[in-house]
Amino acid sequence: MLDRVRGKVIERSPTRVVIESGGLGFAVDIPLSTYERLPTNGEVTLLCSLCVGPQGLGVRLFGFATSAERALFRMLLSVSGVGPAMALSVLSGSPLRQIAAAIRDEDESFLKQIKGVGQKTARRIIVELKERVDELGTEAGVVHPRDRVLADVVAALVSLGRTRSEAERIATAARKAHPDASVEVVLRESLKRR
Repeated sequence: MLDRVRGKVIERSPTRVVIESGGLGFAVDIPLSTYERLPTNGEVTLLCSLCVGPQGLGVRLFGFATSAERALFRMLLSVSGVGPAMALSVLSGSPLRQIAAAIRDEDESFLKQIKGVGQKTARRIIVELKERVDELGTEAGVVHPRDRVLADVVAALVSLGRTRSEAERIATAARKAHPDASVEVVLRESLKRR
């Protein structure tokens, strides 16, 4: 199985990149999030997933900048009715953190905004991946329920004008003082701190 490709970027577009490696040019389909991380020239390493089309329609190579992107792509392929093109569209539709949050929070309306995803497909993605989305880890913004309180408090403090580092410091101290408290309690305690 082809796991990764490392080489020089020869051509690039928002949906595809050609990487020259060992005298071969690998055409790799990519999500928009990976495109944004590609250098304009020079060497790049992409994590890959190889997909064989039905009835001999060919082999396509998909590349990703991060392991979480590739993991979500593979998870999406396991959902009934989701093929490689739709999985790539989902990954290109929004940042990985938002997609993972939408699946975890059962936000069908968010998923339906992605091109090609209808109500039935959005529902299947949620039902089949809700329990698995935590496997993506912190790279995708997936946090455990207890940590979610901390993340929500930090987000609230930032929206109130604190810097991210200041909000994290204050919220962490408040969370330690009240380890099992709700978002409201930790936020109230955070607002008392400087």
